[in-house]
Amino acid sequence: MKWCKLDKKHMVLYMELTIMSLLYVFPVILADRYYDDDLARSLYGLTGWKGDGRPLGEWLILLLYGGQRPITDIAPLPLIAAILILSYALTLYAEKNFDLFPHNYLKVPVLLFIITNPLAMSNLSYRFDSIIMLSALSVPFVIYAIPDQISGIVLALCSFLAGVVIMSVYQPAIGMCIVLFIINILIFIMYGRNRIRQDFFRMGGIGAGAIMYALVIAPHYVDKEGWRYEASQMISNLSAESIQTVIANVKNVCTYIKNYMSGTPKLYLGILAITIAIAWGMVLTTYFRKNKTHGWLKAAGGICLAVSPVIVFAASWLPLVVLRSLAMRSRLFLSFGGFLFSIGILWMYLANEKKVLQRIVPVLLILCCFFQYTLMYAYGNALKSQKEYEKYMVYSIVHDLETLNGKEDFMTFSLEGDVPRARQLQMMCVKYPFFNEIVPVYFTNDTWIGGVWLYHYMQDELKIDQITEEDLSVISSEDPVLNNSLYSCYLNGKKIIVSFHS
Repeated sequence: MKWCKLDKKHMVLYMELTIMSLLYVFPVILADRYYDDDLARSLYGLTGWKGDGRPLGEWLILLLYGGQRPITDIAPLPLIAAILILSYALTLYAEKNFDLFPHNYLKVPVLLFIITNPLAMSNLSYRFDSIIMLSALSVPFVIYAIPDQISGIVLALCSFLAGVVIMSVYQPAIGMCIVLFIINILIFIMYGRNRIRQDFFRMGGIGAGAIMYALVIAPHYVDKEGWRYEASQMISNLSAESIQTVIANVKNVCTYIKNYMSGTPKLYLGILAITIAIAWGMVLTTYFRKNKTHGWLKAAGGICLAVSPVIVFAASWLPLVVLRSLAMRSRLFLSFGGFLFSIGILWMYLANEKKVLQRIVPVLLILCCFFQYTLMYAYGNALKSQKEYEKYMVYSIVHDLETLNGKEDFMTFSLEGDVPRARQLQMMCVKYPFFNEIVPVYFTNDTWIGGVWLYHYMQDELKIDQITEEDLSVISSEDPVLNNSLYSCYLNGKKIIVSFHS
């Protein structure tokens, strides 16, 4: 097991990567906002990951939280621990696979592409789930750091266990296994390092583990009631309808990523596009000029390099398209960073081949990382501004509810209408439209994500309830008992209705 240890040079790389990663997530830590499921988990102390088909994820959380329920809010420790784990896995991968690239100053920005994935900003925002998600993302890098000298059977067994672990912790991370497999093929084409046999043992084992999870573990744990069962169902047969579903999923994924990324600054998109296009073109040119093979072998390698950006891009989300019902959320694209990571590897290859690029490449890589840092810091401030505004709203609403229920005459309350966003967030959403999705607004009649935000500040027994037609009739026909510029309060029997002025 000596391969699990880092030498002195890579311990320095680990420290550098960890520091830069912690600086990246610092604005989320500073924002200190409950994110989606955090609202209910921090209040009820419940877990529930088993019902999502993630039993190992739940056990990981219980281990971190002392081995028993209720779990308590210990943020930002889970996120910090997740960064330490992922940074170690990435450094271990670099130690075993980046020996072909001597320029250490390039390795940190290339590895950072995994953590600074623009579609993973929401994954880093969870106070509880972040360690589950990033731990699952770490497993593929550990598997691809296992020395090639190990026997194929042992490698396949380790990969099988890895497939089970990834799927039982956070399923979208499985796409990173495919990305790393393709990256090894690219390294074989560019450098001639043949790991194909070992990589097929890896992918065969991971695939077998994923299938075993789908057939045995998921049916046992996934909650059969509600949305979780529907969301977990995969296409099970080959038919015209199934093919149409896959094609529709591919189109929806590409459209979603396109719309999401179009919300980033045009300068960032331009530099990213130029970085990808130039790397792709120069690698192709260098390959055809320096490769000594002839005939169909050289042509096959050139074709693989030519289509590699598209293949790696698709590989990062390919497992998602086999779902019958695919609801688009940015957190599903945790493996998308592998696409940017592969471009960084192409640039490291070019820096090896051309001395003039040894000064240009770090500038391009650092620029790409820098713009992602600016996005993250803007996002952290957006989270903070919305949190502060919602706390002001919560204080006001809870005060009015408890005033009206001073004699405990009421049993329930409901919220109606759209809650305004913080003005700072409104401005940010104009510049970054994808903030509309990843900076949530919580005032709904949901007792898990939404109305439970009010429970954090209430002591009486008022329970949130769904709005009814009778409630809407009361709002339209009767005068409010309390009124301000943001909302009005109405009474309907033993229910208090808070209607926002939309």
